[in-house]
Amino acid sequence: MTTTRDDTIHLPDAPGVPGLRFRRFRGPDDYAAMTVVGNASRLADGAEWVVTADDVARIYAHLVNTDPATDMIVAEIDGEMAGFTRGEWELEDETLHLYKFGLTLAPQWRGHGLRRAMLHWIESRLRQMAAGHPADAPKLLATSTWDKACLLYTSDAADERSSVDLGGRRIIKKKNTRRYRSTLQSATQRTTSKSVWPTTYTMT
Repeated sequence: MTTTRDDTIHLPDAPGVPGLRFRRFRGPDDYAAMTVVGNASRLADGAEWVVTADDVARIYAHLVNTDPATDMIVAEIDGEMAGFTRGEWELEDETLHLYKFGLTLAPQWRGHGLRRAMLHWIESRLRQMAAGHPADAPKLLATSTWDKACLLYTSDAADERSSVDLGGRRIIKKKNTRRYRSTLQSATQRTTSKSVWPTTYTMT
């Protein structure tokens, strides 16, 4: 991944969609488009609530443990926002580090490969966040973005929590969610005791 001076982010697995560009967050200038994309996405998923640009502004004015300037990516096609994702972390039970993200994609651009590329980017960014925290702390990747979401851990410090061993990986608190049609699955490769949530994804 590289970023150009005009805020473009080049993703190695970006799909060949004409006019597609990934870029950095542009602050308040993005709030209106984020509102449109978010509301359309929720409507397509059967949600009955909407937000306004003022709601987005209030939310982004009080973010903690995340910096949209570095922890967020926007997808746009021919200059129009198609989706976005942002990562953050929080401390639970004083020691457990949770690394979370949300991914929003306009309904008309689902199934074109944007989601996969964005997910790979945000996973990489969350790995960077995790690397900056104590190595011996329990660290989990948490997401409710997919129909089937998992919290994955890689630290022995998480052993005391309820988990199921799946071939060297442990999946914690497997749950169902209502958003999107993709699945998050445990990987069958790339496992080390020091790696962060080795996972693979099946999605479009």
